Amino acid sequence: QEVYGEKKDEKQKISLKVLSLVAPLRFGLVNPGISRGAYPTLQNYRHLSRLQLKTIISMTAEPPVEDLKQFIASIGARSVHCAISRSISFTDPSLVSTLIPCINICIDPANHPIYIHCLDGRKITSLLVLLIRRLQGWTPYAALAEFWRHQLLFRSPILAAEIEKTTKELEFLAGDLNDIALPESIPKWLWGGDKSVTVAGVRFVNRSV
Repeated sequence: QEVYGEKKDEKQKISLKVLSLVAPLRFGLVNPGISRGAYPTLQNYRHLSRLQLKTIISMTAEPPVEDLKQFIASIGARSVHCAISRSISFTDPSLVSTLIPCINICIDPANHPIYIHCLDGRKITSLLVLLIRRLQGWTPYAALAEFWRHQLLFRSPILAAEIEKTTKELEFLAGDLNDIALPESIPKWLWGGDKSVTVAGVRFVNRSV
């Protein structure tokens, strides 16, 4: 399998066979069918190509660069760009609504396997996972514990004051999660695959409860 990339003004063919298996920074499994990590680079393409991905969600300010777009096309996957700045504040009222379409993609098994990423695989990616956990019915404590585990990974210690400040900003987890669109079937990791389950504060666009 091959991908094509641009280097200066000259097209070059890059064989995945010559690349070692290197996972993206902060790579990990969110749920069966969903993996997460940082922005994929050339050295990560061979690893990602083995995941048989159907969808790659890029939560970045700018669309994927040309060689990433070409790689996604070469493996027959769908590229979804969610325009969002890494510097966006957790208190920005548009933040959750911007990520709702990404949640709706993630809960549809027809889109699996999925790889979700931002720039460093930490802030925005962790926030999307946090909202997925909210939908799954995780307690805020458990969801925030996972969130902070990824903030602290590969980083110098975070001041307690910063943790307290950010945790307070993330209190929106206790608020409503609107415009969730349930697909025809849902994955087993979401309510055991039972679409009749309800979660307090979650509102659906295609269900009366």
